[in-house]
Amino acid sequence: MTASETTRGTVNRATNVGNPGVLIGTQDVGGQPYARYRATNGTWVSASLQEQGYATLYGRNTGYGAYTGLVRSSDGTPLTNPDRIRPGQEYLNVEDEVVLRDPDESGELTVDEIQQLATCLYAKDKELFKKYWDEIKKLVIERLEVKCAADDVVVVPTSSLNAEALVGTHPLLEDFMLLHRALDVKKVQAEVRRAELENVRLAARALRGEDEDPEIEKKIVVENGSNVVIDTE
Repeated sequence: MTASETTRGTVNRATNVGNPGVLIGTQDVGGQPYARYRATNGTWVSASLQEQGYATLYGRNTGYGAYTGLVRSSDGTPLTNPDRIRPGQEYLNVEDEVVLRDPDESGELTVDEIQQLATCLYAKDKELFKKYWDEIKKLVIERLEVKCAADDVVVVPTSSLNAEALVGTHPLLEDFMLLHRALDVKKVQAEVRRAELENVRLAARALRGEDEDPEIEKKIVVENGSNVVIDTE
């Protein structure tokens, strides 16, 4: 079938024109989990695949995977022509290759938002509202029973915090301090060289048999039997 024979040609696949339809739940087909969608006016199958994260796995030329066999009809058979999806038609998307999904997709909904959603659903499709009434009621109860709201502020004790500074790409010191630190390094290097030379001098003294303490501050030598009186005070 050529592009001209379809509702939308390959050139127009996976654009931002279509909507993903309505996600109505999940379904297993042969042990494989699928996301079940119901098409509305202007629904494009590629838009639902993009919503599930397939845009990172497949290109636009494949409709984000719509033309690779990922999509199935509601009875589990492959959807041969995703371009001809009709409003009200249900289809299935493979769900195990999604790059990232929120395990609690309704966790951020408040009770008021759930009530607004239920009101909108009742106004548009009373039969669908009756079908999901128990789930809506359960969701409201869960939100009411939750102990902390989504916008609660948690105060963490200071003693329980650990801050670790990472090395940045730019120094925080001004140029004068940077030069001063460089001179400090050169000063320490000179002190190290002096200590090494002092070690060489002490080794030379030991080789000459001079075992006296080299750190003596004052040494007085009396020779030729002279009478010398030393004031010890």
